Amino acid sequence: MLFRSGGRNQYVYQSVLDGGDVITDFRPGRDLLVLRDLLASLGINGGSALANGQVDCTASASGAVIGVDTDGRTGPLRSRAIVQLRGVTCAALSAADYAL
Repeated sequence: MLFRSGGRNQYVYQSVLDGGDVITDFRPGRDLLVLRDLLASLGINGGSALANGQVDCTASASGAVIGVDTDGRTGPLRSRAIVQLRGVTCAALSAADYAL
């Protein structure tokens, strides 16, 4: 479980092995999920990852779950959860909350 206090926080993920975190105080519009290196390690173009569904958000009872799906929303592979943003909805997130 990750908790940061104050300021603008960056949560950096470099590999799918870094995943499985729960962030308890992510603030859309202030904090940033940095997935650039993680996506590059999987051969995913960060510039189109959101539009292609290679970075996705799924609602859960506890908050938004951010996942990576290497073949996007149209392929047969499933998204792999990277981080849960407790108390945040998918609707509250925008492209500005990611560094891809």
